[in-house]
Amino acid sequence: MKIFSVDAETDGLYGVAFAIAVTVRDEGKEIASFQGRCPDSVVKNDWVKQNVLPAILGMPITHQESESLEEAFWEFWMKNKDGCIVIAHCGSPVESGLFRRCVERDEVGRAFHGPYPAIHDIATKLLLKGYSPDSVDNYLKMTGGFDAPSEKRWLSRNTFSNGECGMSVTGDKQHLTKEAAISESMTRINQPYCAKYGDAVSVNVPLSPHHPMYDAVAAAVAWERLS
Repeated sequence: MKIFSVDAETDGLYGVAFAIAVTVRDEGKEIASFQGRCPDSVVKNDWVKQNVLPAILGMPITHQESESLEEAFWEFWMKNKDGCIVIAHCGSPVESGLFRRCVERDEVGRAFHGPYPAIHDIATKLLLKGYSPDSVDNYLKMTGGFDAPSEKRWLSRNTFSNGECGMSVTGDKQHLTKEAAISESMTRINQPYCAKYGDAVSVNVPLSPHHPMYDAVAAAVAWERLS
């Protein structure tokens, strides 16, 4: 069974999307994926600023506004939807709203191309199996965890007093491990800035909840495990 697991981050529960991720999986293996993000400036909701934006620091900005991001998602959906069931965690109103906005931009051409028979909710599956429906993470921790996806971040080995690069690695570290990057709470900076101001190193940092790719993969793994 092919799974199209989608997670979107929106500017408030009923706002437009500013970050979207999808993993398409078949028999437990990813066969396609999508990631897209708008700049932080499009986000107005205070809760989202405080709780979501910090989790997507390393997610590349691919679109300047929400409509083009959502249209890119729709194009990916149309290329990958055949034979898939669509899943999400607590998919209403966020993911259902994403599909609705896409369809409404061309209702005549898209009305019968949305998810069918439904966006299947992993929350319902958790509830029916006797688990709390509000957390995929808790279920996965109880059942052995999972390999969270990661992203590459560029970090500087030098400390800059002007603050333009944000926080960086203190001192001369020839070997920077993933654990060191996390424990020192460093923020990403882009590669050109590192090249201008100092030595740069890349680290693979595990994604965390509220990152849409983390949430999409976690929902897919939980679905497969519960099936």
